[in-house]
Amino acid sequence: MANKSKEISNPFSTGGGGAHFEAHIQACFVALMLSRGHVPNMPCWPIKEIALQGKRLGYETDDLVLLIEDSETNESRRLLGQVKHSITITKGDSTFGEVIQAAWTDFNNSSIFNKRKDIIALITSHISATDHKNVQFILRQAKYAKNSLEFFTNVRMAKFSPSQANNKLDVFKLHLKNANNGTDLTDEELYNFLGCFQVLGYDLGDEKGVVLSLIHSHISQFQNKDISRVWSRIVDVVQSYNQSGTTITRDNLPEDLLKDFAKHRSTIEIPSHLKNSRGQTSNQLISYQHSSELALLLLIGGWSDQNENDKKIVSQLLNKEYEDCLPIIKDISKQSNSPLVFKNGAWLINEKIELLKTLGSLIFDNDLDNFKTIVELVLNEEDPAFELSKDERYLATIQGKVTKYSGILRQNLAESMALTGNHAKLFTQCTPSKAENIICTLLRELLSEATWQQWATLNTLLPNLAEANPNEFLKQIENALSLDPCPFDEIFAQEGSGFGQTNYITGLLWGLEALAWNPQHLVRVVCILGELARHDTGGNWVNRPINSLTTILLPWRPQTTADLEKRKTAIITVVREEPDIGWNLLLELLPNKHLTAFENYKPKWQNTISSEWEANISNQEYWEQNDFFGDLVNTPFLTQHHRRIVKPPVCIQQVSYH
Repeated sequence: MANKSKEISNPFSTGGGGAHFEAHIQACFVALMLSRGHVPNMPCWPIKEIALQGKRLGYETDDLVLLIEDSETNESRRLLGQVKHSITITKGDSTFGEVIQAAWTDFNNSSIFNKRKDIIALITSHISATDHKNVQFILRQAKYAKNSLEFFTNVRMAKFSPSQANNKLDVFKLHLKNANNGTDLTDEELYNFLGCFQVLGYDLGDEKGVVLSLIHSHISQFQNKDISRVWSRIVDVVQSYNQSGTTITRDNLPEDLLKDFAKHRSTIEIPSHLKNSRGQTSNQLISYQHSSELALLLLIGGWSDQNENDKKIVSQLLNKEYEDCLPIIKDISKQSNSPLVFKNGAWLINEKIELLKTLGSLIFDNDLDNFKTIVELVLNEEDPAFELSKDERYLATIQGKVTKYSGILRQNLAESMALTGNHAKLFTQCTPSKAENIICTLLRELLSEATWQQWATLNTLLPNLAEANPNEFLKQIENALSLDPCPFDEIFAQEGSGFGQTNYITGLLWGLEALAWNPQHLVRVVCILGELARHDTGGNWVNRPINSLTTILLPWRPQTTADLEKRKTAIITVVREEPDIGWNLLLELLPNKHLTAFENYKPKWQNTISSEWEANISNQEYWEQNDFFGDLVNTPFLTQHHRRIVKPPVCIQQVSYH
């Protein structure tokens, strides 16, 4: 019988360094799950779940519990992981003793551990060469020897086993004896336990390393544009989920991360609307007894059932105590193919546009006024993480510097703004223009004279806010750029390159990229990007205003539906208003400068482009653009502005020879 286990350390007790390493280990497996990678020393099955802080689920080895599953047979296996940044496998190392004690307890708990299929892993960064060589030999022998007799024979055989193998085996025996209430394990018990135990070395926690390079390679199969941003975003999400001890699945990860891993040449999935059986008809849904409540819940879109402040918002929306709301919510979710689902502690509404088409007539002026009040309350909150320096900000979740309302609620409210702004006509019982006016007013209140902290807090929501009302969104950016000091100057200054650090301009750039697809907004967007580029002090992140400008206007694959004349007008306008940026842009657009391109953010709520859109640039149009760029670079206006240029770059000379 195992001893009463000692509490295994977690991110709240190990200090910043331990938490930093643990978060990166957990993020590594999330990256593998997203990229359809595989877990070491286990069958090559996809990762289905990653449970963080597994103590709540009955595990003693609790830093992470991975569940992999064969998609054909539904057979599953688990890896129980304990993360320690550094450790020595010696008799006197109490930390190793705690790891073994937790592992022995789990090993003997048949309700959570299958000795024939599952494994327990100590995941560490720093382990001595002696420990590595001898311990790995022992564990390999335990895994592959046909029985305990062969295992002990091989370990004890001189010149066959490493010199310290017997000593390290004694270390395991001692700590397992302590874990087993002072009783020695039989040879068979020791052999069986070691066959399920692994020591995995991960050189994470620095900005370089083999594991990080491999993870970057996995990410690059889906997202080449900004691999470091994607990795930092995964780490950030893991730190947020770690605090609440959440089980991570693909279903409850943020939408922006899922989009980063959405496209892969070898993967084609059945459309989601074909996966389920035929659902309720529109008439059935609108006559359902709780259809009015469902229509109101559509306005907020989703919330965390584990966040008390989120619950208060639902209560405010339905004008009932949350305890009275919950039976209604559960009844809605139990309906056939209900649009309201519960996933990993969050209530989410699917197929929002179709649902609004059905239930829009059940929403009235006072409901939209209530929605406006809720958005103002939730989205005006400044992220407390900005009370920390940028070098300490990765510890924000651990230190409790998190927003009052969940990221789930915040993201869904931003989506609801975009939904309302683009489908205002579906609110048939509301005063004409009521929906459009509310969205316009909300954008003005959220962004007018917003501080850099407020812009940065809204960073991940800005693509949705951009589509909610493009003209008002662009107006607020233009106003912000005219302020002194300009909030974007400080946002650029916040950029970091270390682990856990991020930038806070990406969401704004994605919002502008989304609007640039529409010819109506193109000139205005590129002028804003030009001015942002002037404020950009540079950094290691790929997401920069000049790069967005380049990919929007790239001659062989422009990422806008605007015609050639409109694109020329946009470039001329940038050159006139921002000559330095215009010069740099023209050099980026000239032949042979960019032979590959990355996809820009595409609009989600506005029907500007189809999912199968292609530029289809003819050879004649391509060279017409290049001649135009070359002529523009050589205009007196630019050459006088750049007198330091002795002669045109080679790429310009190539254009003139065409």
